[in-house]
Amino acid sequence: MASARKTKSKKPSIYTISRELGVSPATVSRALNHHPAASASVRAKVQQIAAKYNYRPRVMRNRAMNLCVLIQQIDGHPLDFDPYLSRCLEGIALYCNHEELEMSLYSTHVNDLNRQDVVRELRRRGADGAIVLRANEDSLYFDPMDEQGFPYYCLLNDDGGRAARLLNIDNESLAQQAAEHLLSLGHRTIGILNNAPHSTAHQSRFRGYRLALEAHGIEIEDRRVVSANPKTDHGDMEFSRRGMQTLRQEAPDTTAVLAMSEGAARGALAWLFENDIRVPEMISVVGFDDFPDTAYTCPSLTTIRIPYVEIGYEGARQVHRLCRALDPLLRQSDRERLNGRLIVRKSTGPARTNV
Repeated sequence: MASARKTKSKKPSIYTISRELGVSPATVSRALNHHPAASASVRAKVQQIAAKYNYRPRVMRNRAMNLCVLIQQIDGHPLDFDPYLSRCLEGIALYCNHEELEMSLYSTHVNDLNRQDVVRELRRRGADGAIVLRANEDSLYFDPMDEQGFPYYCLLNDDGGRAARLLNIDNESLAQQAAEHLLSLGHRTIGILNNAPHSTAHQSRFRGYRLALEAHGIEIEDRRVVSANPKTDHGDMEFSRRGMQTLRQEAPDTTAVLAMSEGAARGALAWLFENDIRVPEMISVVGFDDFPDTAYTCPSLTTIRIPYVEIGYEGARQVHRLCRALDPLLRQSDRERLNGRLIVRKSTGPARTNV
Protein backbone atom coordinates (compact mmCIF):
# COMPACT_ATOMS: atom_id res chain seq x y z
CA MET A 1 0.00 0.00 0.00
CA ALA A 2 1.49 3.28 -1.02
CA SER A 3 2.02 5.69 1.80
CA ALA A 4 0.28 9.05 1.50
CA ARG A 5 2.70 11.87 1.03
CA LYS A 6 2.05 14.92 3.16
CA THR A 7 2.35 18.18 1.35
CA LYS A 8 4.03 20.79 3.41
CA SER A 9 2.11 24.08 3.39
CA LYS A 10 4.27 26.87 2.14
CA LYS A 11 4.73 29.99 4.18
CA PRO A 12 3.39 33.11 2.50
CA SER A 13 6.06 35.03 0.72
CA ILE A 14 6.54 38.09 -1.40
CA TYR A 15 5.73 35.87 -4.42
CA THR A 16 2.38 34.88 -2.89
CA ILE A 17 1.36 38.52 -2.76
CA SER A 18 2.71 39.33 -6.22
CA ARG A 19 0.71 36.45 -7.80
CA GLU A 20 -2.52 37.45 -6.08
CA LEU A 21 -2.22 41.09 -7.13
CA GLY A 22 -0.73 40.43 -10.54
CA VAL A 23 2.27 42.65 -9.95
CA SER A 24 5.98 41.93 -9.88
CA PRO A 25 7.77 40.83 -6.68
CA ALA A 26 9.91 43.99 -7.01
CA THR A 27 6.76 46.12 -6.85
CA VAL A 28 5.61 44.26 -3.74
CA SER A 29 9.01 44.75 -2.14
CA ARG A 30 8.96 48.46 -2.87
CA ALA A 31 5.44 48.80 -1.49
CA LEU A 32 6.26 46.93 1.72
CA ASN A 33 9.30 49.14 2.23
CA HIS A 34 7.41 52.39 1.47
CA HIS A 35 9.66 53.11 -1.49
CA PRO A 36 8.65 56.31 -3.33
CA ALA A 37 8.44 54.39 -6.62
CA ALA A 38 5.32 52.60 -5.29
CA SER A 39 2.16 54.71 -5.35
CA ALA A 40 -0.05 55.10 -2.29
CA SER A 41 -2.81 52.95 -3.87
CA VAL A 42 -0.39 50.11 -4.63
CA ARG A 43 1.06 50.31 -1.12
CA ALA A 44 -2.44 50.07 0.37
CA LYS A 45 -3.34 46.98 -1.73
CA VAL A 46 -0.04 45.24 -0.92
CA GLN A 47 -0.39 45.94 2.80
CA GLN A 48 -3.96 44.63 2.75
CA ILE A 49 -2.90 41.31 1.19
CA ALA A 50 0.13 41.08 3.48
CA ALA A 51 -2.17 41.49 6.48
CA LYS A 52 -4.48 38.82 5.08
CA TYR A 53 -1.61 36.30 5.02
CA ASN A 54 -0.03 37.70 8.19
CA TYR A 55 3.12 38.24 6.15
CA ARG A 56 5.88 40.38 7.64
CA PRO A 57 9.00 41.12 5.61
CA ARG A 58 12.36 40.54 7.22
CA VAL A 59 13.86 43.77 8.38
CA MET A 60 17.40 44.19 7.15
CA ARG A 61 18.88 47.31 8.67
CA ASN A 62 22.37 48.31 7.76
CA ARG A 63 22.04 51.97 8.67
CA ALA A 64 21.19 54.01 11.72
CA MET A 65 17.55 54.90 12.29
CA ASN A 66 16.72 58.35 10.90
CA LEU A 67 14.48 60.78 12.79
CA CYS A 68 13.31 63.62 10.54
CA VAL A 69 12.33 67.02 11.91
CA LEU A 70 9.36 68.07 9.78
CA ILE A 71 9.15 71.87 9.95
CA GLN A 72 5.97 73.50 8.71
CA GLN A 73 7.20 76.88 7.55
CA ILE A 74 5.34 80.17 7.84
CA ASP A 75 4.31 82.44 4.97
CA GLY A 76 7.17 84.31 3.36
CA HIS A 77 9.89 82.17 4.97
CA PRO A 78 11.17 79.16 2.99
CA LEU A 79 13.61 78.47 5.82
CA ASP A 80 13.27 80.26 9.14
CA PHE A 81 15.11 79.24 12.31
CA ASP A 82 13.82 81.40 15.14
CA PRO A 83 15.11 80.88 18.72
CA TYR A 84 12.20 78.59 19.62
CA LEU A 85 12.92 76.35 16.65
CA SER A 86 16.66 76.35 17.28
CA ARG A 87 16.21 75.29 20.91
CA CYS A 88 13.84 72.44 19.99
CA LEU A 89 16.30 71.28 17.32
CA GLU A 90 19.09 71.29 19.89
CA GLY A 91 17.11 68.95 22.13
CA ILE A 92 16.30 66.61 19.23
CA ALA A 93 19.96 66.58 18.19
CA LEU A 94 21.03 65.74 21.75
CA TYR A 95 18.72 62.72 21.84
CA CYS A 96 19.86 61.50 18.43
CA ASN A 97 23.47 61.88 19.51
CA HIS A 98 22.89 59.95 22.74
CA GLU A 99 21.07 57.12 20.94
CA GLU A 100 23.37 57.11 17.88
CA LEU A 101 20.54 57.95 15.50
CA GLU A 102 20.59 59.99 12.32
CA MET A 103 18.76 63.31 12.29
CA SER A 104 17.45 65.02 9.17
CA LEU A 105 15.39 68.13 8.37
CA TYR A 106 12.53 68.64 5.97
CA SER A 107 11.19 72.19 5.85
CA THR A 108 8.40 73.37 3.56
CA HIS A 109 5.11 75.29 3.50
CA VAL A 110 1.88 73.71 4.74
CA ASN A 111 0.36 73.89 1.24
CA ASP A 112 3.18 71.69 -0.10
CA LEU A 113 2.70 69.21 2.73
CA ASN A 114 -1.06 69.03 2.19
CA ARG A 115 -0.89 68.28 -1.52
CA GLN A 116 1.90 65.69 -1.50
CA ASP A 117 2.14 62.11 -0.27
CA VAL A 118 3.98 63.06 2.93
CA VAL A 119 4.85 59.50 3.94
CA ARG A 120 6.27 58.76 0.51
CA GLU A 121 8.34 61.93 0.63
CA LEU A 122 9.66 61.19 4.11
CA ARG A 123 10.54 57.62 3.13
CA ARG A 124 12.29 58.93 0.03
CA ARG A 125 14.44 61.00 2.37
CA GLY A 126 15.27 57.92 4.45
CA ALA A 127 13.15 58.94 7.46
CA ASP A 128 11.89 56.29 9.88
CA GLY A 129 9.83 58.75 11.93
CA ALA A 130 9.11 62.47 12.20
CA ILE A 131 9.04 65.14 14.90
CA VAL A 132 6.60 67.78 13.65
CA LEU A 133 7.10 71.47 14.48
CA ARG A 134 4.76 74.41 13.84
CA ALA A 135 1.69 72.38 12.89
CA ASN A 136 -1.63 74.23 13.06
CA GLU A 137 -5.29 73.97 12.08
CA ASP A 138 -4.28 74.14 8.39
CA SER A 139 -2.22 70.92 8.65
CA LEU A 140 -4.14 68.29 6.67
CA TYR A 141 -1.36 65.74 6.26
CA PHE A 142 -1.75 63.85 9.55
CA ASP A 143 -4.58 61.51 8.53
CA PRO A 144 -2.48 59.90 5.73
CA MET A 145 0.38 59.47 8.20
CA ASP A 146 -1.99 57.70 10.61
CA GLU A 147 -3.50 55.55 7.86
CA GLN A 148 -0.08 54.38 6.71
CA GLY A 149 1.21 53.85 10.24
CA PHE A 150 4.07 56.32 9.95
CA PRO A 151 5.58 57.19 13.36
CA TYR A 152 5.34 60.88 14.28
CA TYR A 153 4.96 63.18 17.26
CA CYS A 154 4.03 66.89 17.37
CA LEU A 155 5.76 69.42 19.60
CA LEU A 156 3.73 72.24 21.20
CA ASN A 157 1.20 72.56 18.34
CA ASP A 158 -0.90 70.25 16.19
CA ASP A 159 -4.00 70.50 14.02
CA GLY A 160 -6.28 70.46 17.06
CA GLY A 161 -6.93 66.72 17.16
CA ARG A 162 -3.73 64.81 17.96
CA ALA A 163 -3.76 64.65 21.77
CA ALA A 164 -2.18 61.18 21.75
CA ARG A 165 0.68 62.42 19.54
CA LEU A 166 1.25 65.88 21.05
CA LEU A 167 3.78 67.06 23.61
CA ASN A 168 2.40 70.36 24.84
CA ILE A 169 2.60 72.72 27.80
CA ASP A 170 -0.25 74.17 29.84
CA ASN A 171 -0.23 77.62 28.26
CA GLU A 172 -3.36 78.63 30.13
CA SER A 173 -1.98 78.01 33.61
CA LEU A 174 1.40 79.54 32.71
CA ALA A 175 -0.22 82.77 31.50
CA GLN A 176 -2.34 82.74 34.62
CA GLN A 177 0.86 82.54 36.71
CA ALA A 178 2.32 85.51 34.84
CA ALA A 179 -0.81 87.60 35.37
CA GLU A 180 -1.03 86.56 39.03
CA HIS A 181 2.53 87.76 39.53
CA LEU A 182 1.56 91.21 38.26
CA LEU A 183 -1.61 91.22 40.35
CA SER A 184 0.42 90.36 43.46
CA LEU A 185 2.47 93.51 42.83
CA GLY A 186 -0.67 95.64 42.94
CA HIS A 187 -1.27 95.97 39.18
CA ARG A 188 -4.94 96.26 38.26
CA THR A 189 -4.64 97.75 34.77
CA ILE A 190 -2.81 95.05 32.83
CA GLY A 191 -2.52 95.22 29.06
CA ILE A 192 -1.71 92.35 26.73
CA LEU A 193 0.27 92.15 23.48
CA ASN A 194 -0.88 89.15 21.46
CA ASN A 195 1.45 88.66 18.50
CA ALA A 196 -0.29 85.48 17.24
CA PRO A 197 -4.02 85.63 18.07
CA HIS A 198 -4.85 82.73 15.72
CA SER A 199 -2.38 80.37 17.41
CA THR A 200 -4.01 77.79 19.68
CA ALA A 201 -1.17 78.30 22.17
CA HIS A 202 -1.77 82.04 22.30
CA GLN A 203 -5.50 81.55 22.60
CA SER A 204 -4.82 79.41 25.68
CA ARG A 205 -2.52 82.11 27.05
CA PHE A 206 -5.21 84.73 26.59
CA ARG A 207 -7.65 82.52 28.53
CA GLY A 208 -5.15 82.31 31.37
CA TYR A 209 -4.80 86.12 31.40
CA ARG A 210 -8.57 86.51 31.44
CA LEU A 211 -9.09 83.92 34.20
CA ALA A 212 -6.52 85.60 36.45
CA LEU A 213 -8.14 89.02 36.07
CA GLU A 214 -11.66 87.66 36.52
CA ALA A 215 -10.60 85.88 39.71
CA HIS A 216 -9.75 89.33 41.12
CA GLY A 217 -12.96 90.91 39.90
CA ILE A 218 -11.22 92.86 37.13
CA GLU A 219 -13.08 93.36 33.88
CA ILE A 220 -11.04 93.00 30.69
CA GLU A 221 -11.22 96.15 28.62
CA ASP A 222 -10.86 95.96 24.86
CA ARG A 223 -8.59 98.99 24.85
CA ARG A 224 -5.98 97.04 26.83
CA VAL A 225 -5.92 94.11 24.36
CA VAL A 226 -3.68 94.68 21.31
CA SER A 227 -3.57 91.83 18.78
CA ALA A 228 -1.45 91.46 15.66
CA ASN A 229 -2.90 91.49 12.17
CA PRO A 230 -1.14 88.69 10.23
CA LYS A 231 -1.65 90.57 6.96
CA THR A 232 0.08 93.77 8.08
CA ASP A 233 2.24 92.85 11.09
CA HIS A 234 5.45 91.03 10.22
CA GLY A 235 7.63 89.95 13.13
CA ASP A 236 6.90 89.94 16.85
CA MET A 237 9.12 92.91 17.67
CA GLU A 238 7.77 95.08 14.87
CA PHE A 239 4.21 94.34 16.00
CA SER A 240 4.88 94.97 19.67
CA ARG A 241 6.59 98.31 19.05
CA ARG A 242 3.46 99.47 17.27
CA GLY A 243 1.26 97.68 19.79
CA MET A 244 2.97 99.31 22.75
CA GLN A 245 2.39 102.72 21.22
CA THR A 246 -1.27 101.87 20.60
CA LEU A 247 -1.67 100.65 24.17
CA ARG A 248 -0.19 103.87 25.60
CA GLN A 249 -2.48 105.97 23.42
CA GLU A 250 -5.66 104.00 24.10
CA ALA A 251 -5.02 103.13 27.76
CA PRO A 252 -2.37 105.46 29.24
CA ASP A 253 -3.23 104.32 32.78
CA THR A 254 -1.92 100.80 32.03
CA THR A 255 0.71 99.87 34.64
CA ALA A 256 1.76 96.44 33.35
CA VAL A 257 1.95 94.49 30.09
CA LEU A 258 1.88 90.75 29.44
CA ALA A 259 3.58 90.01 26.11
CA MET A 260 2.74 86.64 24.58
CA SER A 261 6.27 85.90 23.33
CA GLU A 262 9.89 86.82 23.85
CA GLY A 263 9.96 88.89 20.65
CA ALA A 264 6.85 90.80 21.67
CA ALA A 265 8.36 91.55 25.09
CA ARG A 266 11.63 92.76 23.56
CA GLY A 267 9.81 95.03 21.12
CA ALA A 268 7.82 96.52 23.99
CA LEU A 269 10.98 97.14 26.04
CA ALA A 270 12.63 98.83 23.04
CA TRP A 271 9.67 101.18 22.45
CA LEU A 272 9.44 102.06 26.16
CA PHE A 273 13.17 102.85 26.30
CA GLU A 274 12.99 105.03 23.18
CA ASN A 275 10.12 106.99 24.73
CA ASP A 276 11.74 107.46 28.15
CA ILE A 277 9.18 105.31 29.96
CA ARG A 278 11.04 103.61 32.78
CA VAL A 279 10.64 99.88 33.40
CA PRO A 280 9.49 98.81 35.97
CA GLU A 281 9.02 102.17 37.74
CA MET A 282 6.36 103.38 35.29
CA ILE A 283 5.28 100.11 33.70
CA SER A 284 6.09 96.43 34.26
CA VAL A 285 6.65 93.91 31.45
CA VAL A 286 6.34 90.10 31.48
CA GLY A 287 7.16 87.85 28.52
CA PHE A 288 7.18 84.20 27.45
CA ASP A 289 9.93 81.77 26.32
CA ASP A 290 13.14 82.72 28.23
CA PHE A 291 15.85 82.08 25.66
CA PRO A 292 19.53 81.93 26.75
CA ASP A 293 20.13 85.68 26.35
CA THR A 294 16.84 86.83 27.90
CA ALA A 295 18.48 87.59 31.23
CA TYR A 296 20.65 90.19 29.46
CA THR A 297 17.84 92.47 28.27
CA CYS A 298 17.78 95.87 29.90
CA PRO A 299 16.20 95.57 32.34
CA SER A 300 16.36 91.80 32.61
CA LEU A 301 13.02 90.33 31.59
CA THR A 302 10.59 88.62 33.94
CA THR A 303 9.24 85.76 31.85
CA ILE A 304 7.73 82.30 31.62
CA ARG A 305 10.55 79.84 31.00
CA ILE A 306 9.62 77.13 28.50
CA PRO A 307 12.15 74.25 28.41
CA TYR A 308 12.37 73.94 24.62
CA VAL A 309 15.56 71.85 24.64
CA GLU A 310 14.02 69.31 27.01
CA ILE A 311 10.79 69.29 24.97
CA GLY A 312 12.76 68.57 21.78
CA TYR A 313 14.67 65.78 23.54
CA GLU A 314 11.46 64.20 24.84
CA GLY A 315 9.73 64.51 21.46
CA ALA A 316 12.57 62.63 19.78
CA ARG A 317 12.36 59.94 22.47
CA GLN A 318 8.66 59.45 21.79
CA VAL A 319 9.19 59.10 18.02
CA HIS A 320 12.03 56.66 18.64
CA ARG A 321 9.65 54.54 20.73
CA LEU A 322 7.05 54.59 17.96
CA CYS A 323 9.68 53.56 15.40
CA ARG A 324 10.36 50.49 17.54
CA ALA A 325 6.62 49.67 17.73
CA LEU A 326 6.41 50.84 21.36
CA ASP A 327 3.57 53.00 22.64
CA PRO A 328 4.30 56.61 23.60
CA LEU A 329 5.24 56.84 27.26
CA LEU A 330 5.00 60.22 28.99
CA ARG A 331 4.45 60.14 32.74
CA GLN A 332 2.67 62.92 34.62
CA SER A 333 5.96 63.78 36.34
CA ASP A 334 7.51 64.26 32.87
CA ARG A 335 4.68 66.58 31.83
CA GLU A 336 5.13 68.66 34.99
CA ARG A 337 8.89 68.85 34.46
CA LEU A 338 8.42 70.01 30.86
CA ASN A 339 5.64 72.50 31.54
CA GLY A 340 7.62 75.66 32.31
CA ARG A 341 7.71 78.15 35.17
CA LEU A 342 7.81 81.84 36.04
CA ILE A 343 11.24 83.48 36.27
CA VAL A 344 11.13 86.81 38.12
CA ARG A 345 13.71 89.43 37.11
CA LYS A 346 13.92 93.21 37.07
CA SER A 347 11.29 94.16 34.49
CA THR A 348 8.48 93.84 37.03
CA GLY A 349 7.89 95.86 40.18
CA PRO A 350 5.10 97.37 42.31
CA ALA A 351 2.38 99.24 40.48
CA ARG A 352 2.85 102.99 40.37
CA THR A 353 0.37 104.91 42.50
CA ASN A 354 0.14 108.12 40.45
CA VAL A 355 -2.01 106.57 37.71
